[in-house]
Amino acid sequence: MAIDDLASERGLKQLEMEDLGNAPELAKALPSIALQAMKALLSGESIDPTGLFEKFHQNGEEQRSKYLYSCIVEDLKWFKGRMDNLSAQLENYLETDFVGLLMDADKKARETRAKGRIKRIADVLSASLRIEPTPPADETEELMRIATELSDIEVRVLEGCRQTLEHFLRNQGTSVFSLQLPRIDNLSGEEVLGICSKLQSFGLLAEPQKHALARGGASYPTGSGFMLLPRAERFLKFIAEANKAS
Repeated sequence: MAIDDLASERGLKQLEMEDLGNAPELAKALPSIALQAMKALLSGESIDPTGLFEKFHQNGEEQRSKYLYSCIVEDLKWFKGRMDNLSAQLENYLETDFVGLLMDADKKARETRAKGRIKRIADVLSASLRIEPTPPADETEELMRIATELSDIEVRVLEGCRQTLEHFLRNQGTSVFSLQLPRIDNLSGEEVLGICSKLQSFGLLAEPQKHALARGGASYPTGSGFMLLPRAERFLKFIAEANKAS
């Protein structure tokens, strides 16, 4: 399938304006669906009430799948005109692992409510075509799983941890003497700390002392901040790469 055929321009514009997490047509229809299902259950009619819900569930899945492909189309616009100059490694990847990863991305998108997460699934997959050398398929699959699990706010906190760490490393011993939690608009320090705990569970962040011990070192920064692990650095790199200008 050609990249240009993944979605129509009209479909893209419609999907860009739609909030899949709060689909108004579904919100309006649910009370009616629930009422129909209740009547069917109480009256003993031969109507399958679960089918009423499945219909709208399937429609939601289709919309999320379409949005995924629209994001992939947007991410891969830089790819146009370069199909004749692919490396042997990338060409082999497109013909083998990429196909399976595309199917996996579609499955993940269909099961994911938030548009931001679907966009990041697409970003990770698209970045795997752009990063050199071509990343292992297992890494791309794992990063898509992380994209499925992290909310917009959690990604903001992860990026904030990266920026705070970079600031500390540039200025340690001069204007900065400890590694602190990032300051995120509209989030308290406790909320940021809670999110960092989740990011730790995904193998993205580590406490400085534990990070130093794992690397065999003795010194580590003081403060309440966190160190980024390689998986976090790769995840943020994939996201940035997909959104980089052509």
